[in-house]
Amino acid sequence: MRTEGRSTVECAREAARDAVAWVMAQHPDRFAVDAQCLLAEAGMATEPSWLRRRKLELVRDAHLSDGGYESKYGGGEPSVLWTADAARRLHLAGDEQRLLPALLWLKKRQLPDGSWLESEAVPWGRGWYRAPGAHLWITAAVTQSLWGVPAAAPLTRRAMTFLERAVGQYGRLASSPDPDLALRVAGFDLFSTAVVAELFRLLGRPFPAAAEAVEYLLGRQQEDGSWEGAADPTQAVVSALVQFGCAGRAETERGVRALLTWRTDDGSFTHCPGERGDWTLTAYTARTLHRYAQAAGPAAAVSTDDTRRSG
Repeated sequence: MRTEGRSTVECAREAARDAVAWVMAQHPDRFAVDAQCLLAEAGMATEPSWLRRRKLELVRDAHLSDGGYESKYGGGEPSVLWTADAARRLHLAGDEQRLLPALLWLKKRQLPDGSWLESEAVPWGRGWYRAPGAHLWITAAVTQSLWGVPAAAPLTRRAMTFLERAVGQYGRLASSPDPDLALRVAGFDLFSTAVVAELFRLLGRPFPAAAEAVEYLLGRQQEDGSWEGAADPTQAVVSALVQFGCAGRAETERGVRALLTWRTDDGSFTHCPGERGDWTLTAYTARTLHRYAQAAGPAAAVSTDDTRRSG
């Protein structure tokens, strides 16, 4: 993709469109389907007639005898994240017979403070998923999956009590003598801050100390415009900055430019140069670029039916 002489918004819009096309063209295995569902639900691609049916098939295939559901990474162990995702899918399909055991399993795994933490036995796609503060982003992600499932309301209420308590401390932690250490000890690493901000945006709830959160995120931007020199945290932080109203800031634009360096010739995004495009990363990055272009530019970022280009 040519970037010279073009605005960052134009580049982001085109990259988002191409990324959507790439994801939607993939064979619908258990990795690609999750990415395809994300883009369809975000309104960035027309949902194929087979997609929900295929997702439900994969969910049911992942069911384990204890009521939990196996991660898409395999391993034979029940996963908090994927059991929550399964519960949402079962609810949408009206499958109460399978939904209630999944919620009971999640209830047993919910910690006394209302949070969830994934088992160490569950295989992870990326090492940074095991960050010390993972309970914050995992709890936010589970809550997002279960939001709108009436039978899960007692679980999500407890989870939001935990998250609101944690977020309520953000300002005090950010103004401490060593804010970086204080925030990280409390679980607010870059990724967790971004995922919790995403949930609060979805629910229409204000994020207390948003100014301090922006300062914290921008203070960890590297010279090349990225965060931690990796695509995953970079796309997450850019998304959070857009949600905090910072799409027009120069730092956010630099982050978008850095993010585009992980784009491959076929329009997908990769974790490392030379690797094949990653389904999940590409879908989330497309959504981030779409949000940025919408917020920073005068025109809509990606038409819901404009998935023509694949490379």
